[in-house]
Amino acid sequence: MNTSAKIGGLLAAIMLAASGSAMAAEPVNPYVTSSDGKVVMDPFGLCWRTGFWTPALAEALGYNGAGCQCDKEILSKAACTAPLLLRLRPRLPLRPLSLLLRPRRR
Repeated sequence: MNTSAKIGGLLAAIMLAASGSAMAAEPVNPYVTSSDGKVVMDPFGLCWRTGFWTPALAEALGYNGAGCQCDKEILSKAACTAPLLLRLRPRLPLRPLSLLLRPRRR
């Protein structure tokens, strides 16, 4: 096999892999959204779902996503609660960084 053909095949494989990873990064939203990105709601406060809505897609939006705002009673409790680190409060009051960086006097 020719060296230029090997290099061309390698470049084609790299470009194909890079284009596939760029397209796979877009998240799927199972709710109908308006042009400004907000979830569309009817006059009764219910969210409009798309035809491919599933509870798994709604849970994948995270604890502060539209799934927990619209269908909290359908989704699991674990999916709609904040992670433990976000719920914990710091035990010590936070001090400004300038106080921490000052040299101590002896």
